Amino acid sequence: MIANLIVNISAVLSIAPVIVGAQKYRYHTKGLRILFYFLTLSMLFSIAGIVLLNFKINNMLLYNVFTPIEYSFLSYTLSFWQPNRLLRKMSVISIPIFIILILLLKIQFEDISQFDYISTTLEALLLICFSISALYGLLISKKVSLWKEPSFFAIFAILFYFAGNSMLFSYSSIITPFLWVSIHTSVGIISKISYTWSYYCLKNK
Repeated sequence: MIANLIVNISAVLSIAPVIVGAQKYRYHTKGLRILFYFLTLSMLFSIAGIVLLNFKINNMLLYNVFTPIEYSFLSYTLSFWQPNRLLRKMSVISIPIFIILILLLKIQFEDISQFDYISTTLEALLLICFSISALYGLLISKKVSLWKEPSFFAIFAILFYFAGNSMLFSYSSIITPFLWVSIHTSVGIISKISYTWSYYCLKNK
């Protein structure tokens, strides 16, 4: 009951950053514009996943397809906030390399009807690294207060989501399914709130 409530709240909150982002569309920086496209696509995938689940259809294929799309958008988004040219290039170049690796993993090791543990782990490690470097770049720039910087909340959302879920997966063998779903969904909710706030901050810039 509680787990279903949390999942439903998370689904509703998927719409929030898209609505606020659309309202502030003309104020978007390049990074926030790419992120907005991703969040819109993510919302549509979430809705499709819920629909398939309600019809008792396996939605894992949908999420397997979403993994390389998610990485591509987020890595490209983070490239705009990297502190130097080398890291910006690495963030962009990693996208086709990641997609190729994912295709090989799908062919050799992973079942597309099951959760893609290897792919998501690799994705999380890369995005955590790029998020930390982007956050470091913001910290050393000292242009404005971080609480007034939209990119800070966007970077935090990405870092918190993937770092939080990586820790959760590492303890999945000792956590009950109910607790796992509750924590995973709660991490998503906090990330979505942070994404929403990143666009809300644009009106104060």
